Amino acid sequence: MANGLRFQEIMRTNDLYFVNTALLKAKFITTVRIPLVNYRIGTTDNCQATNNKAPTDFHKALCALYEEVKKVQNKENLISFYNLYVRSCNYNMNSLFALDAEAYAFLYRYLHGEGFDILDPTKIPADCITPDNAAAYRECCQFRRRTFESYMVNKLQYNREVVKNDNEKLNKAKADFDKQKKEIDKLKKEIENLKKNKKELDAMKKKMEKLDTLKKLLKEYLA
Repeated sequence: MANGLRFQEIMRTNDLYFVNTALLKAKFITTVRIPLVNYRIGTTDNCQATNNKAPTDFHKALCALYEEVKKVQNKENLISFYNLYVRSCNYNMNSLFALDAEAYAFLYRYLHGEGFDILDPTKIPADCITPDNAAAYRECCQFRRRTFESYMVNKLQYNREVVKNDNEKLNKAKADFDKQKKEIDKLKKEIENLKKNKKELDAMKKKMEKLDTLKKLLKEYLA
């Protein structure tokens, strides 16, 4: 038992609680030559691929891990946990978005209320978050501050703005492409004209050579 969690709930989070607690408390880390666990990826029935069946279990395991972290008075461990926390919450939200809309909404409302009542990301000092987790931290703060409906409307507005900007960029790129194409077509015509002029010059040069030859013959004849 950990923080009141049932064993099967911890199991649904793969190795999150066990591995991180072991790393937190381990005095030594070593390796063995014999494979003890075969880690399967890409299967459709593993815990990660079926998160929608128990969408909040990962958070319960994180909270249990947090209790262990607090027992070890170490700021570095706490900072490491904060980064794991926001990264995991954001990751699970994103993975559920593509997997199950109802589970996504359920997890959002859970985090917005009960979940973040336990550990509120808005109370995590921003300077504890590493740059690579800054975006996840901002999203978690949004989950806490906004209702699900407000968040989705905000996302819709944001996505519309992104689409609008992308369309503007696309139209500008198309206009630039058309302009460049006209310039290329113009250069092609100029090259064709140069080639034509060169042919004419070559033909005139041959005529001049023939004329010089005739002049020499005429000169010789008159002499």
